[in-house]
Formats: sequence, structure tokens, C-alpha cells
Amino acid sequence: MISHELSAVEANSRTSAMLAAQIDQFLAAGGQIQDMGEMRTIPLPLRREVEPAPKASRNARIIPPKEYLDQAGRREAKRRELAPQVRELAETLNISQIAAKLGVSRRMLDTIGRDFNITFKPAPTGAQLAAMARDKVFAERLGAFLKIGLTRRQALMASELDYRVFNRICKTYGLQFPEKLEA
Repeated sequence: MISHELSAVEANSRTSAMLAAQIDQFLAAGGQIQDMGEMRTIPLPLRREVEPAPKASRNARIIPPKEYLDQAGRREAKRRELAPQVRELAETLNISQIAAKLGVSRRMLDTIGRDFNITFKPAPTGAQLAAMARDKVFAERLGAFLKIGLTRRQALMASELDYRVFNRICKTYGLQFPEKLEA
């Protein structure tokens, strides 16, 4: 395809002719052109990078003295320090209760549990919490029946509770009804 414009060579030759005319004018006005010689560039020095140190396995980690610990080392030392206390509390409390008592996060407690083979009691569900609140109300009512001197059978009939629920509440809250009325 033939271009309608001038070729690149013709366009450059016009620019070269203009520059040559400007140089002639400069020299005619008494200007001088100095030859500065050849310009040499200094190459940049080679880049030298240090190789990263190999990562040690987690089990092979040796904990240095306390004053030289990095952040991970301080966390691990704190977990080791808390582990016996967490193990003791885990027998009676769930993980949320332990976190609130010790003032640490549940995540940290979970890590301590994994590292030191500690199992936590499961936290009660919403239904279990509701049942415990309901049982507490029933226990207060049964306590009132005990105070007025009802027998076990009379309290069971008056409370309209199932026999198993009645026994569970009596056992949980330590309520002991007399079997018979004392004469």
C-alpha cells in the first residue's frame, strides 16, 4: 500500500536540513562548536542479595532466654506458662468461661488445647441455657413446697412435673422431700 504522506526518510531529511541551516547561522554569528570527545558510561555494580536462612521446623525450635525472645517466642512462652492453669480450669469450665476468667482469647486457648492435649467442656447451647433457666424456676417452686411441708408425692402432684424432671431437679438442687408426713 502506498502512503499519501511523505515517507519517514523524506520527513527526516527535511528536519536534518533545518538543523544544518541553524548550525550554519550559529557559526556565521561567531559561535563555536566544541568537541567534548567520547562519552563513556560506568555500568552499575552487580546486585548481591543474601539468601534467606532456612526455616526451622516448629518442633525443633529452641526457646532462647526471655529477654531475647521475638514475638512468636513470647507467645509460646506465655502459652507454656498458662497451660497448667488452663488444664485445671478445663475440668469444670468451658472455653468461653476460661477465656473470660484468664483474660485471654479463645483462639489462644484453642492453641493451648491442641499443643498440650487439653479438652474443654462443650459450651451449653441456647436450648440448654433455656432449660437450665426453666429448671431454676421449677427448683424455686419446689423449694417453696418443701418449706410448707409437702411430701414428695404431694409436691410432684402440685408441681405437675414429669417424674423424671422432678427427680432431676431435686437431685440437681439438693431438694429432699419426706416420703410420708410425720405424725
